[in-house]
Amino acid sequence: MLRELLVSRPQADERPELLDLEKRLREDPDGVYRRDVLFQLETARRGVQKEMDRGVTPDEYRRLTQVIDALSAAIRVVESLPPRR
Repeated sequence: MLRELLVSRPQADERPELLDLEKRLREDPDGVYRRDVLFQLETARRGVQKEMDRGVTPDEYRRLTQVIDALSAAIRVVESLPPRR
């Protein structure tokens, strides 16, 4: 599902969508897709944190910290989007 973060290619006569994810979230009347995306992001973040907790090299720690920061930012963005009504 996270692969859906790829930029979509609009037709010449339609407004460009920034992300397929954006479109799917806007078209999610009951919030099921939104909850699924948040679950996947949170699960990924927890998995990276567990890997760090087991002990990693300083280089891996810096890289994994960036991954956690990116996942946390993605979670905040999805949570900030107003649900469709």
